[in-house]
Amino acid sequence: LSILPSSVPETETLAPETMEFVYDYSWCCDTTKLLEKNRDGDRMLLQIGPDGLSKFSSYKNLTVDSIILKSTREQIIDAAVEGKLSTGEFMTIYKNYPQGKLTHTEKICEDWFRYDENMPEFDWELTDSITTVLGHECRGARTYFRGREWNVFYAEDIPIMEGPWKFHGLPGLIMKASDCKGEYLFECIGIDSKGTRPITIYKVPFNRTDRHEYYDARHRYDVNPYAYYEATGGVHVDVVDESGNPSVGAYDPIDLQYDYIETDWRK
Repeated sequence: LSILPSSVPETETLAPETMEFVYDYSWCCDTTKLLEKNRDGDRMLLQIGPDGLSKFSSYKNLTVDSIILKSTREQIIDAAVEGKLSTGEFMTIYKNYPQGKLTHTEKICEDWFRYDENMPEFDWELTDSITTVLGHECRGARTYFRGREWNVFYAEDIPIMEGPWKFHGLPGLIMKASDCKGEYLFECIGIDSKGTRPITIYKVPFNRTDRHEYYDARHRYDVNPYAYYEATGGVHVDVVDESGNPSVGAYDPIDLQYDYIETDWRK
């Protein structure tokens, strides 16, 4: 259910950034087929701030926000027609915001969700594996986290105990991470050691929830987006085909051919 943005929510600045890292994030959208040919993805930005604060969010969405803020209504409509307002992942991960906590915010359909949890603890096992990412020699480590076994590579010459998504806690920046099935992958593709963007958070009416309830809402939307929109927005959507005829089965549940990055969400 594509809902193009027409405005940008007001933001609150949390802190200045000191460094930023760009990651390619990809995932398999149909695990019943070849993993390498059935993938979706986004480009993500990891912003490093003071006192352990960091933000991991969609680089594409930052670009879309910038276009909307600088454009007139007519220019926004033209940009939408040209496909320039196609948004990325709305998942945003804040570490040490508030201090000692991890905060996950996300937009599902037209609803904003937020949950806080204690900073996750990873039982890292160092390995003998070595690879090179962006010219940095990276050492291997693995861990089991919320239903998936992960293999990661970290760069000791970038002494930041950070990484993409929720990962942290190794003696160097995590440059690459993938689960053992190859269904989810993060890989660093760019580094700016003098980042100047502020670390911000949207000032929107978040639905405060917990991790399991967030996944439950996301699952309800993913398996039946029109029914979710009708139930939460009070608006019925008439779905038609290219000929204008009613699309039979549009409100039928979808059988998802993948699982989420954390597979323990049903517990």
